[in-house]
Amino acid sequence: MDKNDVQKDYYIWLKSVVKFPEGYEFVADKLHRTPFVWLVDMDANRAEDGKSLRYLYTIERNFDKEEAEIVEEYLDGPCTLLELMVALAKRIETDVMAEGGIDERTSEWFECMLDNLGLLEFDDKHYEENHVDYILNRFMSRKYDENGDGNLFKNAKNAGQKGGPNFRNLEIWTQAQIFLIDKFGI
Repeated sequence: MDKNDVQKDYYIWLKSVVKFPEGYEFVADKLHRTPFVWLVDMDANRAEDGKSLRYLYTIERNFDKEEAEIVEEYLDGPCTLLELMVALAKRIETDVMAEGGIDERTSEWFECMLDNLGLLEFDDKHYEENHVDYILNRFMSRKYDENGDGNLFKNAKNAGQKGGPNFRNLEIWTQAQIFLIDKFGI
């Protein structure tokens, strides 16, 4: 079992979990190479959710115990932005939005986060590394708008209203819940 092969397969597996949009390989690669850095303490939980995908990968690939230990060693390191976003999309679907009879929508939640960040305008033909770096740094340094514009999640309903929640101060999971309530009334 080669470390590079495992890392490549894991990357392919992550993209398959959310059906990463075609034509965005540069964005996918950038998200996979960028460690997730958080400023709000509770967001450490989201990093752990992202890292837990490594264990799920070993299960879905049917590695035996010895192989799984090797694989987890190969995948050691901080949670990446790709892992963070995949884990969030999965958690939104399974913990909040799962409904009987409705097809799995993890890919929809993932693409919504890409769109909210502003990354969907950077397909492979229009990719601008500096601009994508700016977007990712703005997100992780929480320099997006108070209503979440430029963030994974935004609160359009209370945008600009006095007394509305300032997304910069909220943990990501709370932001997600406000976004889902705003968008879907759940």
